[in-house]
Amino acid sequence: LGTAGSLAYLDKDLLTDYVFITNGDVVTSLEYSNMLNFAKYTNADGVIAVKEFALQNPFGVIETKNDNFIGISEKPIYKSTINAGVYVISKSLISSIEKGSYLDMNQLFEKAFNNKKNLKVFALHEDWVDVGRPEDYKKITNLTKANVN
Repeated sequence: LGTAGSLAYLDKDLLTDYVFITNGDVVTSLEYSNMLNFAKYTNADGVIAVKEFALQNPFGVIETKNDNFIGISEKPIYKSTINAGVYVISKSLISSIEKGSYLDMNQLFEKAFNNKKNLKVFALHEDWVDVGRPEDYKKITNLTKANVN
């Protein structure tokens, strides 16, 4: 049913005002209480933790117009804000999820945005690793081993 679709089966009588959802391949030192307090303070229906991600192009990038040289950027760094895979979802937003329908978290937030829900982003400055890629998994495994010894 997707990450969000499965939330429709939570017992609404047992839910608090907010629920945390964290992707299973995320390792972070996020202070979850800060994100929860932000959700409460802003009366958010949903909050997505976001992280700045920088990617450096290993090559010089040439700017052109038709066949004319305009400029060059040597090994530019492209920055973007990415979804960190940690969410705070309100009880009311969970109640809007239809049982039996496939729904990923991005679809839930898009649907909520279209329905004018109060959605926020929470900047994550703490350590964060997505261990879904083999090279990142090895990195976090090596860090864990170093901390044990």
